Amino acid sequence: MPCIDKIAADILNSCDTIPRSGFETVAWAINRDDIATVTHDTTYDTLVEAITLDPLTVGYNVTAVKKEMNAGFDLVKSDDISDTYLNHFSFKPYEKSPAAIKNLDSMNDLVIIAQLKGFKTEGCFVIYGLENGLYKTTGSQRQNDSHGLPIYEMQSQEGQGERYSKFIFWDTDYATSLAAIELLVDPYGSELNTTASAISDPNGNETDGVAGWSESGLNGTGDNEFSSQETVVDEGDSAFKLSSHHTPTADARIHLDMQAAPFSFSNDDEGIITFRCRHTGEGANNGEWGAFLASSNSGTNNEIVELEKTDDEFISVTFRWIHTANHRYFVIKENSTDNDGGIYIDNLSVKKRL
Repeated sequence: MPCIDKIAADILNSCDTIPRSGFETVAWAINRDDIATVTHDTTYDTLVEAITLDPLTVGYNVTAVKKEMNAGFDLVKSDDISDTYLNHFSFKPYEKSPAAIKNLDSMNDLVIIAQLKGFKTEGCFVIYGLENGLYKTTGSQRQNDSHGLPIYEMQSQEGQGERYSKFIFWDTDYATSLAAIELLVDPYGSELNTTASAISDPNGNETDGVAGWSESGLNGTGDNEFSSQETVVDEGDSAFKLSSHHTPTADARIHLDMQAAPFSFSNDDEGIITFRCRHTGEGANNGEWGAFLASSNSGTNNEIVELEKTDDEFISVTFRWIHTANHRYFVIKENSTDNDGGIYIDNLSVKKRL
């Protein structure tokens, strides 16, 4: 773009394009460093037709109702170089959990895609911070003001303005464009944990059982246990219990072959695994149990999570990986011969990236 451009078309206000203030409820945040490619229209580089992300990365939803979200731009006039535009984005989050606080306070260098209220036509999806990112400029909260809601404001950094006031995302039509944006947040296919068991809740076929899993050092080893039970549950009616509390056993474990049906992972497939888990709270020592993706059904190549006996509340676990021989088995195991108690597992989901 030259430092001085000329007007090139009529500027028309039409009843067909009357603007409305406000944004739709959901916007989308992307870590700018996670963007792999941006495809611009060959005629108008203000139009973005596609965005792809690096492996193992995703975008994130930002939800705000009524006027809790705002965005826009300011012209930065220059006497010597091209004019630039400071992009702005602000929102008022509700979440107060420790994880949410860390997430909010850590965010920087974001790209925001937002949907304008009004016509669902080209121009309704706007992008802020595409080239240089948006950074926190203010964050404030007063408990007796604005119902105690915090407000986070982000903008382009000084000297790092955007070439344009905003970019437009559009691919063919509204439905195609929305689907492409949502795919940045959820780029995974259908559920692969389809064998009915106590932890197949995401597939909608939970049942009281442990089908599909192999075990070692649990059932039949003293009073150790691998079972489906209905007493300690996070989702639905049942969950797995693994315990070697009575007969401490090194490598007491359950496992799945991720290269066999119904998962059928091959090298270079990208996967995501999510589940909920907690310790039983038993054990004379630290109570260390872990979950791994490994080359053998007792391996520990890639640790997903480690639990100790003080971790006696359900937590959410998410792990993304690019499949190799070192990810063949999903293993949940006791980590030592100590009296390490046991764990509960529930709500397992496994998917491949499309």
